[in-house]
Amino acid sequence: MTTLTWITTKDTAPLLRAALRAAFPGVNFSVRMNRGSSHGWLNVSWADGPTYSVVGELCSRYEGSRFDGMDDGYHSVPSSLVAFAGEELPREVRFSCRGVATTRTIGPAGWAAVIEILNDAQPGVARLRSDGQGLEPGRLSVETTQKLDLEQCVDDVAYAAVRIHSQIDFTH
Repeated sequence: MTTLTWITTKDTAPLLRAALRAAFPGVNFSVRMNRGSSHGWLNVSWADGPTYSVVGELCSRYEGSRFDGMDDGYHSVPSSLVAFAGEELPREVRFSCRGVATTRTIGPAGWAAVIEILNDAQPGVARLRSDGQGLEPGRLSVETTQKLDLEQCVDDVAYAAVRIHSQIDFTH
């Protein structure tokens, strides 16, 4: 008979941080616990690096339940078999974490890549703001939105930059 081990949200944070570091060496992740009405949740943030979907897949392994907007409730996730460092055999664990929210920001490498893509498609359209935290205002032509396979309503340079950045994996 196996014994089920419950892992608190506080104890999940360092486990998730270690898993992210192992999966994506060189990427700096922040893993923090929420407080107040969002207690039981973890926030994961990073700049550039892997895409949302890749990080989200890894993070989902550390959730004990998931929020379902269709019925406005939480649903339990089955327990997992986990082999921790120094253990030969895995044990059955259940995470108390109610969810993991992810935030990916655009860092220096991201801005450089996005500016290059935009300016290759429409020369001179993308310029970094003087504070380095975004792009100067600008509009893309219809031809550029088509060339970059953006929706036609995505003509704002800053919005297009975010869409383009979300598709780039900086770990390869």
